[in-house]
Amino acid sequence: MRFAWAASLCFVACAPRGPEALPESAAGVIDAVEQALARRDFKTAHGYVDFRYRLAESLADLWRGGPEAAQDDLVARLQEMFDDTSESQRERYAGQPMTRRVQRREGRQIWVESRAPDPAGAPASGRQNQKRSKGFAWRYRLMPRGTSWAITQREYLVDGLPSDSTRFWPMARNQIAEKFGRQPTLSELAANLPSVIGTMRIRRLKVPALDGAGSQAPTTP
Repeated sequence: MRFAWAASLCFVACAPRGPEALPESAAGVIDAVEQALARRDFKTAHGYVDFRYRLAESLADLWRGGPEAAQDDLVARLQEMFDDTSESQRERYAGQPMTRRVQRREGRQIWVESRAPDPAGAPASGRQNQKRSKGFAWRYRLMPRGTSWAITQREYLVDGLPSDSTRFWPMARNQIAEKFGRQPTLSELAANLPSVIGTMRIRRLKVPALDGAGSQAPTTP
């Protein structure tokens, strides 16, 4: 009897859990951001994103030891890049009924996917616009902030190929370091960042598939 009771407890404890439910407040933040970006209200969208958190995470001691003016400049640059990415993907998400789910949890933070609908299920009248959304999703990392949430990172997925913004800052620092012959200070990074942004593009390499159909994988952000 004891064995059966212990076994039942183990079964309950070891049973796989279903996907984590998306908190309504987190879904509300994502919806507010995507709606603001769809109407090009970038200032409102910025209010839901913690750009300073992302920069402190990406630049570590360089960020923390840098002057406030350079930090403010980099925040403005990151906001511009956020807006540029939003605009470049605009036709894939603006006006679309996005489906959201929690992908995974990282401590207190959660990753949420906001996916555009499959064009195959779209009504005939909307297929032309829906076709542009094939295989597209935003991926947000959110952190609890009081009774709401703040976005601390955003990536996107296009036809199975994910972006990787984490690689951007080491690449930018290394390119600027080539000019100085050393790693730049935060002020030097801020001042020289515009000159290297345009030189870093996404390159995609054809990867042969087993069935002979090539697939593409991103190699740089």
